Amino acid sequence: ILISGSAGSGKTTIGIRKILNIEEFENNYKKVGYFTFNKFLKEETLKLYNKYKNRENKEIHFYTVNDFCLQQLKKEENFFCGYRKFLKWYKDERINNSKLLKNIDANAIWSEIRGIIKGSMLEDWIRSLDLSSNIIDFNFYKELSYKYSDFNEMEREELYNLTIEYNKWLKKNNLYDDNDLAFEVLTNIQTSEFVKFDFIVCDEVQDLTELQIYMLKELTGNKKEIYFSGDIHQIINPNYFSFGRLKNMFYSLDNILKTSVEILSKNYRSQEKIVRLANKLSEIRKEKIGSFGSDDYIEYSIRD
Repeated sequence: ILISGSAGSGKTTIGIRKILNIEEFENNYKKVGYFTFNKFLKEETLKLYNKYKNRENKEIHFYTVNDFCLQQLKKEENFFCGYRKFLKWYKDERINNSKLLKNIDANAIWSEIRGIIKGSMLEDWIRSLDLSSNIIDFNFYKELSYKYSDFNEMEREELYNLTIEYNKWLKKNNLYDDNDLAFEVLTNIQTSEFVKFDFIVCDEVQDLTELQIYMLKELTGNKKEIYFSGDIHQIINPNYFSFGRLKNMFYSLDNILKTSVEILSKNYRSQEKIVRLANKLSEIRKEKIGSFGSDDYIEYSIRD
């Protein structure tokens, strides 16, 4: 199930309703997981679930993706490296060492490393065939279409070398970024007796990298038993997400041909003036930066 919709369109409510239905009516579903990137959303969704739950015989687990990975790997939160730690390392160690990258915004560099060099599953998700390294092969990266990476060949080579140095720093300090965590979990579940989920709900999928999304898919026994919801207009974590790529994952890897994206365009939370502003900002983004193609949509306010 793939759901796209604005803030206030009911994506989270549908996910919780699905969990409650499983809890009440589906006796074959013993282990169910809710995943999201945002800790606040996880806690608020858990409160909503606890308010309406009515049975205790299911394993219903609520996680952020990173917390789940840290738990599986038996690591504390201080082992995690996010953007702030990366930025400090980059400013301290690298910013004066590369003429090509010196004038490129650090957030753009982080986006490329997180979303592409370490987080991309490549065309047709072929990286799944060989996950022996936590970064993509340089030859694949060098030939990657400009619709995925805006950097030229010389910049890509420098960025790739930077990623190698970044990985060395992570290893030296026993740190893991979110792609490393997903990579390690994927390795572990292939070699351990991990009990897979019967159903997974993933909320705000747009904030995850493709490697994290692939990990979630691999945590389910039946690849059709997963609910992804998100909104391309709410991306707060750079990763080059698209629903088209998500559909392609199921088609390329699991031969699931009939995967469609349902769009929730009605906004039940925000007043009409706010929704008009959001639509206007979306138009400006399409004009100045580019369109998200079929992922783009127009919101409609239900409130006056």
